[in-house]
Amino acid sequence: METGIYWELGFRYDWNMKPTEANNRASVIPPSEQFSSPGRTNGVNSMYYDNNKNFEPRVGFAWDPFGNGKTSVRAAYSILTDQPVTGLASA
Repeated sequence: METGIYWELGFRYDWNMKPTEANNRASVIPPSEQFSSPGRTNGVNSMYYDNNKNFEPRVGFAWDPFGNGKTSVRAAYSILTDQPVTGLASA
């Protein structure tokens, strides 16, 4: 095996949309209020926004410094996005 660097490149696109519910009964507790009841969707519309600018590049490499397949040096970097957690409830 030759000593070498092996590159890996990637790209991902995500479109995060507002949370929705089949009967339009989404409920959130805005920081400015203490209570938000089901059937009131203005909290969802005011707290979450569609985001269609989630471009997520990735790059990584693996290097076999001695060329014997027993040692490797690896590194990677990526930009990630996530959607808000909306199904979490606690008492």
